[in-house]
Amino acid sequence: IYVILIGLLQAQYVLSGYDASAHMTEETKQADKASPWGMISAVLVSALIGWLFLIAFCFGIHNYEDTIKTSTGFPITQILLDNFNQELTLVFMCLLLIACWFCGLSSVTANSRMIYAFSRDHA
Repeated sequence: IYVILIGLLQAQYVLSGYDASAHMTEETKQADKASPWGMISAVLVSALIGWLFLIAFCFGIHNYEDTIKTSTGFPITQILLDNFNQELTLVFMCLLLIACWFCGLSSVTANSRMIYAFSRDHA
């Protein structure tokens, strides 16, 4: 069940990425323009960067079988180890961890904003 929940987490990050901007624009200036622009730019930037990220990792695979049967347990880590030294791999993995932390922070921020709006409106 752990694997299923981790798999759903990625979908949650995608859905909350553009949804969070809609919840956070309630008190901004020109919210009618800021909210759609935030949602569209979140989707476009994420799609572009994600596509480039995946293409780079696909080109970084030297041997598919060795990458899948890695001793690290994480094919992404093995791809980085195959292309970079151990220190740079650690830096990249820390950057991925920080990116996941920011996704979680965005979700918590959007949820707290929704709870505030619900309590304010006595919903």
